[in-house]
Amino acid sequence: MVQLRERLVEDQKEAMRAKAAERLSTIRMIRSEILNKDKEKGDETSDGDVLKLLQSMVKRREEAAEQYDKGERPELAAKEREEILVVKEYLPAQMG
Repeated sequence: MVQLRERLVEDQKEAMRAKAAERLSTIRMIRSEILNKDKEKGDETSDGDVLKLLQSMVKRREEAAEQYDKGERPELAAKEREEILVVKEYLPAQMG
C-alpha cells in the first residue's frame, strides 16, 4: 500500500497549499489511523488491512452522521459526510 501512503502524503501537502482545512484534517486523520495500526502490528499494515481500516472509518462516520441527524445537529452530520467523501477517495471504486 506504498502507493496509497505516498498519495496521502502528496494529497496532504496539496491540501496545505490550497488551505483546504477540512480536507487536510481528514487526510491527517487517515494517516494517523494507518500509523496507529502499523504500531499495533509492529510492522507496516498490509493493503487489505488498510482497506478494511478505511471501510471502517466510512462506516463509523455514516453511523455518526445518522446519530447527528437524529439529534438535530445537521452541521455535525454534514461534517461527517464531508469526511466520508474524502475517505472514499482512497477506496477502490465499487462495482455498480
